[in-house]
Order: sequence, then C-alpha cells, then structure tokens
Amino acid sequence: MVIDPEKQERRIAVAAQTLYLVNLMLLPGLAFLVLLGLLAVYRRSDSALVRNHLAQAVGVSAVGGALIVVVLGLIYLQGGAGPYAWLWGILYFTFVHTSLIFIGVVGFVKALNGHEFVFPVVGRWFRL
Repeated sequence: MVIDPEKQERRIAVAAQTLYLVNLMLLPGLAFLVLLGLLAVYRRSDSALVRNHLAQAVGVSAVGGALIVVVLGLIYLQGGAGPYAWLWGILYFTFVHTSLIFIGVVGFVKALNGHEFVFPVVGRWFRL
C-alpha cells in the first residue's frame, strides 16, 4: 500500500497537534516526550507543513509548561495552600490553560486541512 506523500505530511502535522492537546489535557509530560521524539525524527523534513506544526506544537508546549512553573512559583511565594493559591490556580486555568486548549484546537483543524498555523503571540518565535 502506497501512502500519498501529502497525506503522510498531513498525518504527521495532525499527530503533532494531537500530542500538543494530549499534553495539555490528558498526559502532561509523557505526551511532550513523545512530541519531542516526533520532532527528532521529522525536524529535517522537506515538508514545510510538518516542520511548521512540529515547531509550533513543541514550542508552545514548552511555553505552557513554563507558565505552569511560574504559577506554581507564585503559589509557593504566597505561602502555599492559602486563599491566594486558589486565586492563582483558578485564574491560570480559566484564562491561560483554556486559551491554550482552544487555540490548539484551531491548530489541529488547520493540520487536518493541510494548512500551516502559527500560534498567536508566541508562535512566531518557533520556526524550523
């Protein structure tokens, strides 16, 4: 069975965006490691679509991880499990985490359609 190269590129782009969403919602860390493995295999791909989606998914996943570390640091600096811990946690998950998921779904749809995608604000920093 011969797979059309364009279809294969689209599958890799969809896999990258799927792993991005899995990293945010289901298996944080583990999905990021798999995403890094996918990046290691396809980072020198001839396909601009593959390189675009891999760079965006890995880069924005790293930014999301850094944001969680910052929020946890703020909670720690506020004294741990006090009322401000809940404030920072709820604000983070209401605004930041939800936005990352929503924009990731947009990237997923772009990958399904075979289009390139750049995440708003930080996406322009990540290119291969």
